[in-house]
Amino acid sequence: MIHIQSVIIYLAVFSVSIFLLYFSQCILYKYRKVKGINNYNRRILGYFCLGLSITIPCLLAALRSMNVGDDVDAYIEPNFIFSSGLTDNGFIYFFENMPKETEFGFSFLLYIGNLFKSVGVSLFLIQLLIILPVYIVLNKYRYCLSVTLGMATFYFLCYNFSFSGMRGSIAMSLLLLDFYYLQHHDYKRAIPLFLFAALFHNSAILMMVFYCFILMILDSKYSRLWGGIFAICVFILFLIADKLLFILVGIAGLVSGRYAYYLTEYIGSGTVENVPLTDFLCKLVLLVLITLWLVKTKKFSKRYQHFFWFVLMGRIFVLFNSVFYEAMRIAFYFDLFLILYVASIFCCFKQNTSNRYIATALIMLPSFLYWIYFIMYIGAYQTNIYTFR
Repeated sequence: MIHIQSVIIYLAVFSVSIFLLYFSQCILYKYRKVKGINNYNRRILGYFCLGLSITIPCLLAALRSMNVGDDVDAYIEPNFIFSSGLTDNGFIYFFENMPKETEFGFSFLLYIGNLFKSVGVSLFLIQLLIILPVYIVLNKYRYCLSVTLGMATFYFLCYNFSFSGMRGSIAMSLLLLDFYYLQHHDYKRAIPLFLFAALFHNSAILMMVFYCFILMILDSKYSRLWGGIFAICVFILFLIADKLLFILVGIAGLVSGRYAYYLTEYIGSGTVENVPLTDFLCKLVLLVLITLWLVKTKKFSKRYQHFFWFVLMGRIFVLFNSVFYEAMRIAFYFDLFLILYVASIFCCFKQNTSNRYIATALIMLPSFLYWIYFIMYIGAYQTNIYTFR
C-alpha cells in the first residue's frame, strides 16, 4: 500500500529542488544578461538558488527518523548510541573503538555528528557527499545534456536507495565524477578522487578496475574485438562463478575480510527470484528508448556510446544476482550512468521546441513508475514511509 503522505513529501522536495536547479542553470549559463540585474548580482542569485536546490534534499535526509533506510540501524544508530563518549580523545581513538566497524571516511562523518551531538549533522553531510558530485558531473557535461533532467532521474532512481546504502552511494557518486576525469585523461584529479571514494566503500577499488578496463576497451582501435572477448568472459564468469569461489575469496580478503565473507556466504546462493524484475525492466526500457532516440537522430557519438556500455553492464550485473546475491552492489555503480544517459536525450532536439518537452515527459515516465511502484509501493530499501525524527 502506498503511503500518500510520504509520496507528497518526497515529490514536494523533488519538485522544489528541480525548479530551483532549473532556475539557477538559466541564470548562470543560459540567460547571462538579465534586465535590471548586474552580472555580479545575477551570479549571486544563481548560486544561492543552486545551493538551495542541493540543500533541501540533504535536509530531508537529515531530518528523517532512524527507521527510514535499511542500513541506518546497522551503521548509524549503534555508532551514536554507544560512541557518545569516544570523541573526547580525537578521531583516531573514535575510529578504533567504534561499536560497528565501518570505512575510514564514513567514520569521520559519524565522528563530526558525534562532536555536534546530532545524528542529523552526519546524515546531512552523507547526503551532501552523494548529491553534490552528481550535480558537478552533470554540470561538466551541461553542453551535451540536461542537468535538470539528470537530477530528476537521480531523484527517482537513486535518492531513496541513498537513504539505505549510504556508504556505497557516496563512493558511487564520487566515481561517477571520477569517470569524467578518466574520460578526459585528467589523471591528476582522477587518482585523488578515486582514493577519496575508497575511504567510504572498499568496493570503489574493484569498480575503478572495471571502469579503467571498459574505457580501455572502448577507446581501443580494436574495440569491437576486445568488446566481444570481454562479453564472452563475462558470460563464462556467470556460468562458473561458484567454481571460482576459492580464488575470488582470496582476492577479496586482501581488500577486506568483510567482502571475503560476502563471497563465501552469497556465491551460489542466488536464484532467478533474486533478480528484481521491476528494477531490471524499468531501467532496461530507459536504456533501449534513449539508444533508439540517439541512433535515429544520428547523435550516438562516442561519449554517449560510453554511457550506453556502462549502463548495459549494470543490467548484466543485475542478472548476476541469480548466482551471486550481492551482485546488485556492482550493478548500482553502473546504474548511476543512467543519469547521464537519460539526460543526453536533450541533444536530440532543438532548444525550446515542444518535441523536447514531450520527449522529457515520456522519458521520465519509466523512472517515475519505477519509483512509485518499486520504492513507494513495494517498499524497497525501507524508505517508502517517511517519518521525521
